[in-house]
Amino acid sequence: AVAVDLAAELGQKAAKDGSLVPARGLVIESTFTSLGDVATAMANTSLPVRWLLSQKFDSIDKIREINMPLLVVHGAADRYVPPRLSEQLFNAALEPKRLLLVPGATHNNSMNLAGSTYRQALEALMKAGPSPVAGHPPTSPAKAG
Repeated sequence: AVAVDLAAELGQKAAKDGSLVPARGLVIESTFTSLGDVATAMANTSLPVRWLLSQKFDSIDKIREINMPLLVVHGAADRYVPPRLSEQLFNAALEPKRLLLVPGATHNNSMNLAGSTYRQALEALMKAGPSPVAGHPPTSPAKAG
């Protein structure tokens, strides 16, 4: 959630300055749509637990503003944050994006269990160029020679 907040801020600053977003991409792991959604899922109640939260972390609203390659990773056996919240966040995000649901992984071990699949997804993300700001064409890399 914090990474989504920071990436949205970077994008807003780049748009204001008319510059490229100073990041190759965003990787979010075991994430959620909003803190209220997690609290509701964990409390397993119909009571409005989201009203008790001082922070909102509404990533679902901010993800639509992020214009950079995105990798969303989630353990399919996560008992703390339901994987469906990462899937919803992924569905709301702009392209290019990739969702990696790791079978058998829980909240903190997706990288270990996914192994080379995780590494390949990171490499693909790093190979993507910087994202252009709306209204500005992407820049071409300089040719050597």
